[in-house]
Amino acid sequence: MITFKEFSLSGGWKVEVRKSGVHVGTIRRATADSPYAYYKGKDNQLTVSLRNASLDELKKAIEKDS
Repeated sequence: MITFKEFSLSGGWKVEVRKSGVHVGTIRRATADSPYAYYKGKDNQLTVSLRNASLDELKKAIEKDS
């Protein structure tokens, strides 16, 4: 089961993507005008796996991909 946990950070936020409680990726957004980006892997901060302008649509795509 995929779950999403949102965190506030100084200057922004992130969403941890978890599968059965294990951190498997992160959703971030560079600016308010940029699309949401999913980085697959706990420590991946460079390679984007999926992008979408809609956070809900991106979450659905992540669930489908997992």
